[in-house]
Amino acid sequence: MKKHATPAFLLLGLLSIVVAPACKTPVGVRKTGFEPVYRSYRQNVLDSGEPSASTHEVLAFFGLADRYREESELAAIEFAAVVRREGVRALHVPLAEIHYAIGLRDGDRARFLAAAIHAYFYLFGDGFPDEPNPYSLEFRLACDLYNRGLARAMLTPTGEVTLGSGVAETPAGVVSIETTRPGFPWGEEEFSVFLPADAFEVRGLRERVRTDGLGVPLIAVASGKSAAQLSAEHVGRTIRLPATAFLRLHGGWDELEAGTLRATLELYLGTDVPTVSVGDRTIPLETDVTAPLAYALEGSSIWGFGLAGFLHGRTDDFQSGVFMLQPYQPEKIPLVLIHGTASSPAAWAQTINGILADRRIRARYQVWLAMYNTGNPIAYSAALVRESLRDLVAELDPGGDDPTISEMVLIGHSQGGLVARLLVVSSGTDIWRSISDVPFDETSMSAKNRELLRRCLFFEPLPFVSSVVFISTPHRGSYVAGGWIGRLAKRLVSLPSDLAGAAQDALSGTDLPPALRKIPTSVDNMDPGNNFVKNLAGLPFAEWVRLHSIVSVETRGPVEEGNDGVVEYSSAHLDEAESELVVHHGHSCQGTPETIRELRRILFEHVEVDAMVEEPASTTAGSR
Repeated sequence: MKKHATPAFLLLGLLSIVVAPACKTPVGVRKTGFEPVYRSYRQNVLDSGEPSASTHEVLAFFGLADRYREESELAAIEFAAVVRREGVRALHVPLAEIHYAIGLRDGDRARFLAAAIHAYFYLFGDGFPDEPNPYSLEFRLACDLYNRGLARAMLTPTGEVTLGSGVAETPAGVVSIETTRPGFPWGEEEFSVFLPADAFEVRGLRERVRTDGLGVPLIAVASGKSAAQLSAEHVGRTIRLPATAFLRLHGGWDELEAGTLRATLELYLGTDVPTVSVGDRTIPLETDVTAPLAYALEGSSIWGFGLAGFLHGRTDDFQSGVFMLQPYQPEKIPLVLIHGTASSPAAWAQTINGILADRRIRARYQVWLAMYNTGNPIAYSAALVRESLRDLVAELDPGGDDPTISEMVLIGHSQGGLVARLLVVSSGTDIWRSISDVPFDETSMSAKNRELLRRCLFFEPLPFVSSVVFISTPHRGSYVAGGWIGRLAKRLVSLPSDLAGAAQDALSGTDLPPALRKIPTSVDNMDPGNNFVKNLAGLPFAEWVRLHSIVSVETRGPVEEGNDGVVEYSSAHLDEAESELVVHHGHSCQGTPETIRELRRILFEHVEVDAMVEEPASTTAGSR
């Protein structure tokens, strides 16, 4: 019987059946795990410099993929015509991303503005049959393209942000922009320089406090001129405020193409204005509270004040007194922070960042900072702070029209707590009698010296202070001040010549032994055996002042027997306090999370706000 040859195509078919399982099929999957897949569909122009996979898919769908690779500008024009023709809201997002990508490549600010405009059309445009889906990736991308596109559109070659009015030509059309400040209380004379907060990395702070939303977070830089109603001597040298720029369009694509589109670039204070309205929608503003604070402290000479202010009774570069973290705002409660020994206002950075993380505190309080040379006698330092506060209150509210002034809160750490205590107690003649048995008015001294000592040793509580928070405060002295470290520190401290002269003048005619005629340092004052701290502990508090304590204890065992390395619990404890929190930490506990949470609680209670009503602002890790 004759055998027939097997056709070649049958052999190939059989071979394919045998081999197929070992080869990849045209369509299938490969298991990679979550992360690679997540990155593949979430990566976009903002983090890679290239448009997202979804934008490339849209370009391919409309036959523009090759055109974009070869001539991206022409592809953008042709795709814009597609978006105009189709009238689909979602197509504005890939068009915005294409403009942004070209802007990155060419450094073209007009492209960035076009990206922000088309993102705005997606988010708020009229005439579409649907509303944007707030859970979609395109919605989130549109928000980011609006923020980053607007930021880069305003960025100048010097790294500043321009907020000027004018006509802007973009690849999408022409828009006339008017700059306004509806939520920023100061004009161009006070704040004319603005920096993009997102261009700065923060170091040294535990978290970076941000609020997510729309708009460009800015660092507002004081111009150096006095703000309205504010004397230059009470303005911090490096005022930097959080602000947000928001671009609002008054019209749509028809007006843009016709060159008649109007827009307002609106400026808002980041501590005060959390939202804006667009139509019937309430839009959260994106803010960055931490970057302005860190920027103000970058390279600041204030870091060197701590030791210099302790060793020298006066420093040429710094003036004692009370300074504002921002220009005065009526109807905001002053929150006065008073630093401790060998420290400076910079020591409050973490505390300020932590308490201002809650927008309700930002809206109700304004931060003031006390500065004083911490080696000086504590009564002298308190006199300077007291007089600075009185002058500041009289200047800001001469008619007594701002009721929040009288709700002032003092927070004092360590020696700063003793300074704060001296602002809310009545001295009578107790402090002078701890120095001399001779009646003060019978001592023989010059009128100038008599007045200086009267300011330091005789005082009444400030009527506008309503609450005080003591942190690690040595109400009965510090065992370190009474030990060998304290004895060494006393020898290194020099005191103001006018104070030393006044003391010698006052005591020269008394019967005090020579050893007691030497003017004391703050270290002397905090020695547990010193008459000053003993007398201070017995002075009565003003009856209207609410008192709170935060006591640090780092030792193990019973809290009542513990200390924080500088102050015993028994010295920091205050019987009159209506609340006390023990923080298991060393002496410098003012920036710990536990302390900040307690300070927030006290500040909420002070204005009768429930601390649990609203979540604090979002934070991201900022420590480096």
